[in-house]
Amino acid sequence: RQWFRTQPEPGSRINIKEVLKEGQAIIVQVDKDERGNKGAALTTFISLAGRFLVLMPNNPRGGGVSRRIAGEERDEVRNALRNLEIDENQSCIIRTAGIGRSQEELDWDLKYLSGIWDAILNTPKKDNPFLIYRESSPIVRALRDHLNQDIGEITIDDKEAYDEAHEFMSHTTPHNLNKLKQ
Repeated sequence: RQWFRTQPEPGSRINIKEVLKEGQAIIVQVDKDERGNKGAALTTFISLAGRFLVLMPNNPRGGGVSRRIAGEERDEVRNALRNLEIDENQSCIIRTAGIGRSQEELDWDLKYLSGIWDAILNTPKKDNPFLIYRESSPIVRALRDHLNQDIGEITIDDKEAYDEAHEFMSHTTPHNLNKLKQ
């Protein structure tokens, strides 16, 4: 909805031709890659996976607790979710990896994901379409899943891998760049 030129009446059916203009720049996420002669499935409801959370930065009505979490753990995780300071235009899902995590760890993950979203929104404009962010890199996933406050140093022996880690961290966690060494 944040890319709509005009807001539709509440409860009314949305006509995409009325709220978006042909050629208008919007941010989309590939939901499913193309298969055979089927094109990729795209969405404007962005979701960014972190170590313990999934941030939905432009979906205030989403969020909650992973479906795989049940029983008492579900109640604990739901309480932890209530204690997160989530922007009013955003929502979060706590992943199964978030079970038993401290509020500090969940806050750190939320801050990390918010940093990624800010970097996406502040990406300098280029000719459309262009790639803003790719999560599939093993280096990015390793940093996402293992970088925490207890890590004092990250040493990378490969120049290409170091450059990728440096670029990623400079956009998402610039305060940790001093830990990165080649």
